[in-house]
Amino acid sequence: MRVRWLGCGSLGVLSFCAGCPSDAAPVGGSASGDSTLAASSSEHASSTTASDATTSDISTSAETTTSASPGEANSSDASGSEASSSEGVDLGEDTGTCEDELSTPTGTVFEGDVVLATADDVQLAAGYREITGSLYVATSFAGPLVLPNLRHVGGDVWVEATIDDELIDSNITELRLPALETIGSSLWIYLNASLQSLDLRRLERIGSRFWVYRNLTLWDIRLDALTSFGEDAQVQGNPQVPGCFADALIEQLQGFDTGSIVGDTESPCACQDVCDRIAIVCGAM
Repeated sequence: MRVRWLGCGSLGVLSFCAGCPSDAAPVGGSASGDSTLAASSSEHASSTTASDATTSDISTSAETTTSASPGEANSSDASGSEASSSEGVDLGEDTGTCEDELSTPTGTVFEGDVVLATADDVQLAAGYREITGSLYVATSFAGPLVLPNLRHVGGDVWVEATIDDELIDSNITELRLPALETIGSSLWIYLNASLQSLDLRRLERIGSRFWVYRNLTLWDIRLDALTSFGEDAQVQGNPQVPGCFADALIEQLQGFDTGSIVGDTESPCACQDVCDRIAIVCGAM
């Protein structure tokens, strides 16, 4: 049995594990896709307009003046100094206690969109505390993605394994933005076969759509602080996510339309109350 221990504080949904892979996969590592995703492409038709426009931006952003890889544009900071990617937020590894303290994020402001396609892009972007545009993760990115200092994204946070409705193998294994507090537009986490961990522990507000949809191996979710979103929520089709997680998230988002936040009744995982929050337990109880 493995329990992911969570920090004390206000009530909220934290995390769960199914299969419990290592939290320390090397940057640049890859995981294989799932052939069963091919059948899901037709289900994505209802989001064709939004998906086509945004995923097209991913493939063409290097040619525009408002979107660039982190190393292709200048970022600004009130102090005029560049922050080291090693400074800022402690990622809060599990310690078996109720302590989950994060240090104050530091870093620079990036003007425009950011496209992350390689580990080098992520290393550069790790020093950003704010992105005024959108954050896109290209389908070519492989391995864990950690941005420890990022607090605000003005546009979307977009991680999707399709381009122009064509399913592409996606090898991102973790998305960890532990200091992120606000997303100005949409959170869109869709059809990522290898994504296992989503850490948005400080995220409070999503300005538009809230989609965590059809990620077949997603086993660890932290949405501890989320209290509002702008439009529709689609948190379903993630077969490792149990109903107890969905129920706790619905309670956390009282007053919003949460009819499409649904856990999987056949998930092998269960929930326990640990440190006044929800811990998801998988395997032998």
